[in-house]
Amino acid sequence: MIKGNTVKIISFTGYGFASGLPYVLIFITLTAWLRDVGIDLSLIGFISWIMLTYSLKFLWAPFVDQQNYLKDLGIEEVGSLQCNFK
Repeated sequence: MIKGNTVKIISFTGYGFASGLPYVLIFITLTAWLRDVGIDLSLIGFISWIMLTYSLKFLWAPFVDQQNYLKDLGIEEVGSLQCNFK
């Protein structure tokens, strides 16, 4: 029982790491590219606020989940979102 839970914890930790990794890689690459092009450092810092919204997702995600915006679009379940836009 404990071994099965450990496998689940490790796999979900891996999923969480993998889901955040592209954002980090894109942000680091974008920052380096903008600095190389000669963009002012204060503008790059302002752009970094975009990354802050992802970092604080745990705060605003429950409010988004409570909204019924999918039902307003005529979608009953989130899983059916893929079926409706094929």
